[in-house]
Amino acid sequence: MKHAAALLSERQKECLRLVGQGLRSKEIGPILGLAPGSVDTYIKAAVARLGVSDRRVAARILAEFELSQRLGSPPEPLPPTAELAADGFQQEPQGFWKQALTLPPIGGHSNDLSVRERLLATLRVACVMTGVAAGFILLFVGALRALS
Repeated sequence: MKHAAALLSERQKECLRLVGQGLRSKEIGPILGLAPGSVDTYIKAAVARLGVSDRRVAARILAEFELSQRLGSPPEPLPPTAELAADGFQQEPQGFWKQALTLPPIGGHSNDLSVRERLLATLRVACVMTGVAAGFILLFVGALRALS
């Protein structure tokens, strides 16, 4: 009998591998050239095929299966979710300033940002727009001085 993970499509496996790295659907989409909704569809189908209720569990099952295929032995259980960050299984969080200075993605999809992340995104946009407006004002004032 084939393992359920062997029945997953390559796209489903790609999405689950990135889920295993701690990425969200809207972060996975640009990497794979997919819309976040398409990523969710692939992940939901994979979760259903594996018979689990959580995307992270599905990612761990796929990781165990692929490890067992490489090693040619039965899969060893992965560490509990709490230990995954120490083992490098999940993506490390970005530094505060790098995260604060990165502009939010442009698009018409709903987001799953926390209140803090939304406030930071709003602050980033406000700072960028303030800089753009100041640049235009300086350009306009300089043009007026040059003409007079």
